[in-house]
Amino acid sequence: MMKRVYLLFCLIFLIPCFVVVAQMDAERAKAFILESKRLPVAERVDRAINTIENSTDGALVAEAVRDLGRFRQDPEKTQETLAILDRLISEKPTDSKVFHRASLARARLLAREGLKEEAWVFFRKQLTEQTGDFWHEAQQWYHDSLWETGDYGDIALDQYERRITDDPKEMHRNYAETESDFVEMIDPLRAMRSVRSEFSAMEDVFPRLPDSKRRPLAKSLAKSICLAADDRFPEALAVLDEIEQLAGSGKYAGHDESGDLPLYRAAVLFFEGRDFDSARAAFRKYMDLNRDNPDTVIVRGLILSYTMEHFVGDKGKIAELTGLLMDSELMTNEEIRKDLSHWDVASLLDMHQLSLACRGDWDESERICGELMRDYYPNTLSSADGAMTMAQNYWLHRGDPKRGEDLLRNILSQAPFDGIVPHVKRLLAEMTAQRGEYAEASLLLEDVLARTGPYAKGPIVRCHKQALALQHQIEGGTTNE
Repeated sequence: MMKRVYLLFCLIFLIPCFVVVAQMDAERAKAFILESKRLPVAERVDRAINTIENSTDGALVAEAVRDLGRFRQDPEKTQETLAILDRLISEKPTDSKVFHRASLARARLLAREGLKEEAWVFFRKQLTEQTGDFWHEAQQWYHDSLWETGDYGDIALDQYERRITDDPKEMHRNYAETESDFVEMIDPLRAMRSVRSEFSAMEDVFPRLPDSKRRPLAKSLAKSICLAADDRFPEALAVLDEIEQLAGSGKYAGHDESGDLPLYRAAVLFFEGRDFDSARAAFRKYMDLNRDNPDTVIVRGLILSYTMEHFVGDKGKIAELTGLLMDSELMTNEEIRKDLSHWDVASLLDMHQLSLACRGDWDESERICGELMRDYYPNTLSSADGAMTMAQNYWLHRGDPKRGEDLLRNILSQAPFDGIVPHVKRLLAEMTAQRGEYAEASLLLEDVLARTGPYAKGPIVRCHKQALALQHQIEGGTTNE
C-alpha cells in the first residue's frame, strides 16, 4: 500500500515537471528559430552547423538540423553535410527528435543528389512505422522533398493512398477518416501544370492510383480531380454525375461519400470559371452537409484558394469562393468564428484581400489587411502577407514608398516567416534598385535566390524568376531609376 502511495506521490509531482521542461524546450526552440529566420541563408546555415557541433541543448540542435536540411543546397557541400547528419544519427537515441530529424534531412539530401528511390523508400517506411508528431513531420519532409525534386504527381499519389488506407494503426486510420476527401490532390497536380504545360494528370498520375475495396468510389472521385487538373472540366462533371446517380440509386452499399460530393463539383466549377453561381451553390451545399465540422469546411475552401494561386490568371477567381466564406456564418457568427483556428481565419482574410488586390480593388484589400494586422500580426504568416500587400499599396498606389519600405523591413524583423521573406526581400531589392542602390539590391537578391532554390511551386517559382530577371537587369545596367 505504501508503495502505491509513494508512486502516486511521485507521479503527481513528476508530471508537472515534464510539462514545464517541454514548455521550456519549446520556448528556447522558438527563440532560436526567430533569430535564425532573420539571418541571410548563408549565415543561417553557418549558425546551424555551429549549433550542431557545439550545443548540448537537444531542442536547439533539432531546429539547427531542420535549417541544415532545408537550406544547405550547395552540391559541393553534400558530403560534408552527410557526414554531419550521419554523426548525429549514430550518436543520438533513436527515439529522440534530433535522430528523427537528422534521418529525414539525410533522406532529403539524398533525393537532391538524385538518389530518389533510396530516399522515397525511407520516407515511406517512416510513414508506415511512425505515429503522432513524428509521423506528421515525416509526411511534411517527404512532401517538401517531392516539391524540391519536381515529383508533384507523387504527392498526389501519396495523398490518395493515405485516404484509402486499411492500416490498422489507430492514428493512420483516424487520418484516413478525418481527411477523407481527395480534393487536396488538385494542388500538386495544378502546380505541376503551372511549371510543365505538357504534364497530364490523367496520363501521368491516374493510371497509378489503386482501387480501394473499402472505398469503391475512390478512384472515380480522384478521376474527377485529375480531369479538372487537366482543364477537362466537362468530363470531370460527367464523372461526378455518374457517381451521384449511382450513390442515389439504392444499388450502392459502399463507403458513404455523399457529404463530400458537392465539394468535388464546386472545385471543378470554380476552376472552370464559367458559372460561379453554380460553384457557390455547390460549395454552400457542402457547407450545409458539414455544419458540425466548420474547421474542415474552411480548410477545404483554403485548399482550393491556394491552388488557384498557381496560375496568375486564376488569382482573381479566389474572391468568388472566399467572398462566400467571408459572408457566411463561419465569419459573421462570433460564436462560430471564435472557435475556428486563428491561422485558418487569418488565411481566409489574406486570400480574400489578395484576390481583391488582383482585381484592382485596393481600398477593400487595404481594409482587410488592416484587420489582419490588427488582430494577427506578427504571429501568423497570413498577417505578414497582408502587411506586404499593404506595403505595396503604399508604394505603388498611394505614392508613399518610404512608408511601404518601413513596413517591409518591419516584416523582416518582426514576422520573418520563411514563406514570406523571399517576396519581401525581392520587393525591397526592386525599391533599392530604383534608387540606384545596386549593391544592397544585389545582396537582397542573392538571399532571395538562396531561399527559393532551383525547385519551388506557385508564387515561389514566380518570385525566383522575378529575382533572376531583376538581377540580370542590374548586371546589365537596365533598371528603371
